Amino acid sequence: MKRALRILLAEDSPADAGLVEYEIRTAYEPVIQRVEDAESMNRALRDDALDLVISDYYMPGFGAFAALELLRESGRDLPFIIVSGNLGEDFAVEAMRAGANDYVMKNNLSRLVPAIERELRDAALRRTAKEAEEQLLEHQARLEGLVSHFPGVVFQLIEEDTGKYKFSHVSQGSVELLELPPGPLETDPGEF
Repeated sequence: MKRALRILLAEDSPADAGLVEYEIRTAYEPVIQRVEDAESMNRALRDDALDLVISDYYMPGFGAFAALELLRESGRDLPFIIVSGNLGEDFAVEAMRAGANDYVMKNNLSRLVPAIERELRDAALRRTAKEAEEQLLEHQARLEGLVSHFPGVVFQLIEEDTGKYKFSHVSQGSVELLELPPGPLETDPGEF
């Protein structure tokens, strides 16, 4: 069974949208919401179930760069693939620098599914890394809360490549117990 894929497609040509959908159907069961302007794209970006955005490079009054900017403003981390009929190399480079994840030429849509698969994997990795970072920050905050209320000095001593030791962390308890703030101890362990 093919995986369902929710796609926001910025495309003004129903025929081109049909070709994109036909190609995607070779590997996925796409649910495509097609938009042609900024207002409808902004509304569509409120859908939390979206998996990716595909945009035509140029549409009258709207295009890939405007769509990419709207995606960025929304704060969503969705793969963004540009599909174009005549995107030159300079424009492709500019699009990638602006934040597009990939581009596919309309005359070579066989590249679309591999691009989608790669970008979905990369997006999943980014989400996993972000979740891990958020958990780490949460654990660090919890640990700092515990350490700051501990009656005494909590420190971490590490050995440097030179064989000397230094403090990588000294708790605020050093002020009460040693009458020294943590900063100087971390900078110069000899103060200890």
